[in-house]
Amino acid sequence: MQHAISENVYAGNAMNRRLFYQYGVLLPVAPHGFVTQGIGPNVSRGAVGLIAPTRTIDKDIEEIDVDGIKMVFLNAPNTEAPEIVNIYIPEMKALGMTDTILAGLHNIYTLRGARVRDPLNWSKYIAEVL
Repeated sequence: MQHAISENVYAGNAMNRRLFYQYGVLLPVAPHGFVTQGIGPNVSRGAVGLIAPTRTIDKDIEEIDVDGIKMVFLNAPNTEAPEIVNIYIPEMKALGMTDTILAGLHNIYTLRGARVRDPLNWSKYIAEVL
């Protein structure tokens, strides 16, 4: 919550304005293409909100049953974001770590003004998962 509030509430207005430049939000969408942000087709244009978590992941690895599905949460702090987890679902052999392994390196240093990330720490957690 501390990181979400510091980046999106305290510095939210300034960072929101800067993301317009970082992601090309104000550039026109045309039949011949548009600018993407690398991690998806565009930034959300919907309502913005913040809901406090009901459960946190405090250990390096935690197994939790989520609605009957066993999920393994792999804590990877100070990588793509100050607080982030990778998720593995053993029953499906599914690994969710999109933000961590995205080839765009979009968050080591951002134009919008987010805290600089630690690429060495980032690589450590990717290697751990491997």
